[in-house]
Amino acid sequence: MLNNYSEFVGQVIQDINEIGINISNYELDHIAYTVSTKAEYEELRSQILKLGELTGEDLVGGRRVGVVKLDRPLIYKEKLIPGFELIEPVEGVSTESCLDHIEFVVPEGNEELMKKYPEVQWDTTSLNRPEYPHLKVEGIKVKFHELSIFDTIEHQNRRKEQLQ
Repeated sequence: MLNNYSEFVGQVIQDINEIGINISNYELDHIAYTVSTKAEYEELRSQILKLGELTGEDLVGGRRVGVVKLDRPLIYKEKLIPGFELIEPVEGVSTESCLDHIEFVVPEGNEELMKKYPEVQWDTTSLNRPEYPHLKVEGIKVKFHELSIFDTIEHQNRRKEQLQ
């Protein structure tokens, strides 16, 4: 599952650099892995829980997405990767088990990021959604969000408590 994460992260960062986005000051807060079956999700979930604490597990787009804060962050060059996201497949959709994407925190906001790089082909379909809003780049396995995944989960948990 994580055997080739360094190679994967390196390729995504190379792709980002090739289109001219400077990510040197952005936190790479997690790496995501998609599984092909619900059974595999269960199996890998128990394995990854040996490496850290489950900070959140919600239904997103009709599938479970679990986020683990790793006891020992993954390391890629100068970047520490404190989180791991495990994504269950959508019911009825054939999915390959693989590293899926990496995510960076953009403190100045995604609108500012898009203004800074207007030549980039941005995918804004998830930019304004209420849960886990993010910005993607067409053709690159990367997402950008304004809060770390852990802060986002904390805010959502507080919102859920207020509704109860």
